[in-house]
Parts: sequence; structure tokens; C-alpha cells
Amino acid sequence: MTLHVATRKIPANDAARALLDKALVTTDGVILEGRNRVSRLRTEHLRDSELVASLENVCKDLRSDPDIQCHVNRVRGAAQLHDNVADEVFI
Repeated sequence: MTLHVATRKIPANDAARALLDKALVTTDGVILEGRNRVSRLRTEHLRDSELVASLENVCKDLRSDPDIQCHVNRVRGAAQLHDNVADEVFI
């Protein structure tokens, strides 16, 4: 955002302004594409997973020390994790 503001302070006829404008457009596209890919991965990964398996995967992803263990115990039967809940819980 700061770069956008700074770019607007450069005169429109300056060659540097055109280069920065082009770079900003490219950067905005890359950021949008990245967000979309992460969103699709998150949804695809969790859509068919059980809650327990999803929580175990989070434990594995967050574990920085191999000596740290994470256990998830299910008290009741299997439950499917709703996509809307998964998006909020695992963001």
C-alpha cells in the first residue's frame, strides 16, 4: 500500500512511474493468484478429511521439534468438518 502511495507522488510522465505502475500491477496479480491457490488448497485438503485427521495434520505442520508429540483422541464417532468451519479454524 505504501508503494502505491509513493508511486502516485512520481510525475505521470516520468519513466520510473511507468515501470513502478507495471510492477505494481504484476505484484497485485501474483498476490491474488497466491491467495486463490492457498484458498483452494485449504478447501481441497479439508473437504473430505475428518476433524481428527485435520487436527493431527496441523500438529505435524506446527511441530518444530521432533521430540514434541501431539495426540488427538476422539471421544465419539467420526465427524465431517464443514468447509465453512474448516476455513475459520485452520486459517
